[in-house]
Amino acid sequence: MPVRVSCPHCRTPCLVAEQHLGVPLKCGRCAQTFTTRADAVGVAPAASTVAPVVRLDLGAATSTGRVRQDTENSFLVQHLVCTNLDERRELAVLVIAADRGAAAAGAALTPLLSNVLSGTSKDATEVIAACKTRGTTATVVVVWDGQVHIGHIGDCRIYHQRAGQLMQVTREPMKLAAGDWLIVTGDGLNASVLQGEIAKASLSAAHQAQLLVERAAQLDGSDNCIVVAVRCY
Repeated sequence: MPVRVSCPHCRTPCLVAEQHLGVPLKCGRCAQTFTTRADAVGVAPAASTVAPVVRLDLGAATSTGRVRQDTENSFLVQHLVCTNLDERRELAVLVIAADRGAAAAGAALTPLLSNVLSGTSKDATEVIAACKTRGTTATVVVVWDGQVHIGHIGDCRIYHQRAGQLMQVTREPMKLAAGDWLIVTGDGLNASVLQGEIAKASLSAAHQAQLLVERAAQLDGSDNCIVVAVRCY
């Protein structure tokens, strides 16, 4: 009985005979090779034997803040993708920090990120710990292969929207799916405003982040407002 799977490279649906599960296959559309799970025998044809590949589009924006000596908020967005013949791995690190702490977080991450993608490091908490520099208040969000990990010690808010339903995220675990939005922002935007703006979203996460920053300025005159947006597709 053939089993329906999705190509991890281009997400094209493919029908695979049971005897071919667990061996390398070539996608008929993109011609790239991938391997299905051998333990998928018996799965109904409509079920996918390969977890859907969630790809990330990231964008960040900030409004102009008042000049303050060493107290400006800062942000860091790191997005890495590693692709080979059999898999595609994606890592995103989002940091909003006080006292220019994002620069210190970036320096701490440099030797670690390649280890995460290569599989040398198996725990996303290592990335979160590297971002939490001493004396810095930071909100850290790591998206690793579609799984969200949170190091939330700052005063920012994290929102997740799926199928028109928006909710504030306060704990793990959470798995992202195509069509989802993940927003990290400060206090200038509440859930109802975010939901309305995301409903009108363009296809660009960068454009969405800029619109949300402008919206926050209109609502309460927020200065140094930072928004990081993640669109899943």
